[in-house]
Amino acid sequence: MEKKKSKRTQGYTLIELIAVLAIMAILGTMLVSMLNMGVKFYRNANTTMENQSDARLAIAYITVKIRQNDVAGGIAVISERDSFNNPIEVLRINDASTPGNTFWIYYDANTDKLREQSGNTGFNPVLANGIEISELSYLKIEQFGANLRFRVKSMDNTVDLTQEITLRSP
Repeated sequence: MEKKKSKRTQGYTLIELIAVLAIMAILGTMLVSMLNMGVKFYRNANTTMENQSDARLAIAYITVKIRQNDVAGGIAVISERDSFNNPIEVLRINDASTPGNTFWIYYDANTDKLREQSGNTGFNPVLANGIEISELSYLKIEQFGANLRFRVKSMDNTVDLTQEITLRSP
């Protein structure tokens, strides 16, 4: 009878196992770090795009409201006081489609929001009662005769937009 020769294999040593685990731990840590950096980059880019979108939305919203309701004497920038007795500039737009209804567009500096109120009873000095349109860090409304100028800044101040509108029916 012939003896079968088998090659005897040995297992891994403890040092080899520890070395492999250390290498895997280092690679795992690097992978988690890269994922965290990617998530942070995505969040920053998303926030920047959101801020740009809010600033553009504010300009577009105001422009559309003015164009939809541009009738003689129907649009004016007026000074009002909020519930804390602080002066604020308010864009007053008489609704061309509903007689007696008025839109009041203003910047609420307490919450950094562009807001709108509407109704036929006058401006409500409790600013939080208005409908939120977008988040901004700054809004300036100026009127020069038949021209209106709006300047808005995004929450992170990276977007600074100015729009000038000439009223068709001053």
